[in-house]
Amino acid sequence: MKTVYIISGVKNLGVEYQHLQWLRMFFLNIDYRLSEDWIHHSLSIKNNKPRFSSAPNFDYMKAATDGINDSDLLVCLISESSTFVLTMLRYAIHKGKKSIVICKNRRQLKGLEYGNSYLLEIYNFANYKEKIRRKYAENRCHRFG
Repeated sequence: MKTVYIISGVKNLGVEYQHLQWLRMFFLNIDYRLSEDWIHHSLSIKNNKPRFSSAPNFDYMKAATDGINDSDLLVCLISESSTFVLTMLRYAIHKGKKSIVICKNRRQLKGLEYGNSYLLEIYNFANYKEKIRRKYAENRCHRFG
């Protein structure tokens, strides 16, 4: 079973939460395992809005690097610039991990060395669902709407 690690910046959680949930459900539906992430430790829902609360004694950087190391695929949501998400993306590329970036535009990736471009797929928020559905679920017997 393949493993996917999905990462989002906490300051953009309000905008990215629905995308984060769609990605989690999509990959679970096509038999991927989700890598452990900060959501289990730090996310609460109040008034139907996601809220981040820092968990005491939880090493977010270690959780992120372990998640990348233990995964077959990294998916990064970047609705607004995030130094943390870009740093983790650079780390994944350095480690030779296949990565997907979902962003508003490529300018948000300014300064990112793509290196082995076959490892990196870049989609925008307007069309990523269809493209990911087509690429990753095309040969699966499950359907995801």
